[in-house]
Amino acid sequence: MRFNTLVGSALVLTIVGCGGGDQEATAGEPEETVAVADDATVIAEMTDYFETHYNMHHASMIADLYAEDAGFMAASGQVLEGREAIVAYFQQGMDEISPQISVDQAEQMVLGDVAVTRGTYDITGEAEGSAVSYGGAFLNVLRRAGDEWQVHGAVSNFSMDAGDMWVGMPEGAEAPPENSTLTALAEAYETHFNLGHPSMVADLYTSDAKVSFAGQGWISGSEAIGQALAESVDGSVQLDIHGIETIDLGNGAAIDSGWYENTVDGEQVSWGTYALLAQQNADGEWRIHWLVANGSPQPQG
Repeated sequence: MRFNTLVGSALVLTIVGCGGGDQEATAGEPEETVAVADDATVIAEMTDYFETHYNMHHASMIADLYAEDAGFMAASGQVLEGREAIVAYFQQGMDEISPQISVDQAEQMVLGDVAVTRGTYDITGEAEGSAVSYGGAFLNVLRRAGDEWQVHGAVSNFSMDAGDMWVGMPEGAEAPPENSTLTALAEAYETHFNLGHPSMVADLYTSDAKVSFAGQGWISGSEAIGQALAESVDGSVQLDIHGIETIDLGNGAAIDSGWYENTVDGEQVSWGTYALLAQQNADGEWRIHWLVANGSPQPQG
């Protein structure tokens, strides 16, 4: 199954709702507006296709949605590399609980040949005669190759404590090298988090940011984010961010991903992975616009 756009790539940055929300046309540039609308439709169709075949337990039909070298940071803490590993992960879940999924793609952002989507998912199933129900948030990064879109990177989390659903990485697994270029943003985040300054951490988000921390649903706006951070940012827990990769999207936007760990008195108490969409402000400083992070209920290993 191929998911194709009907016209050339979009040259403007736009955010559209999954359900066909309002779009602001640019006067004198009808071709660009049409291109973005077509891209948005195709990407929304990919979500519908995923939902349909997941619910039919057709893991192999989902494969074409992912690039051969795609990466997936699952809510369970597993970091999957490559289409084959991702499809095997979905197949395992289908075999274990015979699940049904509902996916709500809340927003998508198209920047030329790269797109970012965010939303929520809910899964129900049955394991050993007992009902299973859980959900969370996701952030996907897609790339266009010719006239076809594919998912190249994804992160998801649970909207509740991961508990026994946390698998994590295999014992002895080595962390990838840190090649993020958004180091100033990460260092400022660490500094103010570790000093117990929730309002200063909140200032590192855009005013209309959308964030899903581990164990929580989506939080909208820097003010609400600051209130959420105030419950946990008190200086007792120390945060260490390990940025792995940054993808410059142009037009003052970038994707950044990596992992983090929380320590108390030098001992790791939890860890997780994250992916974020960052934007530059008028001063050229990077701010977090969308973020999804998952998290463990225990130390790594």
